[in-house]
Amino acid sequence: MISLRKKIRFLHAQVNQFALDVFNPHVYVLVRELKGKTFLALFNFSEYPQKVHVSHVR
Repeated sequence: MISLRKKIRFLHAQVNQFALDVFNPHVYVLVRELKGKTFLALFNFSEYPQKVHVSHVR
C-alpha cells in the first residue's frame, strides 16, 4: 500500500484536499487537487447503493 501511495501523486499527504457536501449523509466525498488536476473519491458508508447528483460534484 505504501508503494502505491508513492506512485500516485494524488495520494501524497501534502496534496490540497477538502471534503465536499453532496447532501447525502451516507456518502463522503474527498476532493484532492494537484497541479491543476482534480482527484475525486466517493465513499459509501451505507450497506446499500447510494445516489449522488452530479450537480453537487461540479
